Amino acid sequence: MSFDPVTAGWKQRQGQGPFTQLVGPVWVRREAEGSAYAFLAEERHTNSRGVVHGGMLMSFADDVLGITVWAAAGRKPCTTVQLNTHFIAPARVGDFVEG
Repeated sequence: MSFDPVTAGWKQRQGQGPFTQLVGPVWVRREAEGSAYAFLAEERHTNSRGVVHGGMLMSFADDVLGITVWAAAGRKPCTTVQLNTHFIAPARVGDFVEG
């Protein structure tokens, strides 16, 4: 059985730009400390090895970082200057990847 974000209390994030619409949807859930964001990994997110492409994971991380900083900065424009990562495990089709 596949994970259903709606029954788990998640809602599709509104106001997603064209790129995020292409790779998303991005899901959001309000929590005590703010918000959590996620995407449901699909076949279209995978690389030739059948795991979620690192570029997809980085795009998601950049989106979550941008949303979080934008809110913390009083909804003022911001941009990512540098974003580095080290992957420790793959994400696979059907995984609900949270940030």
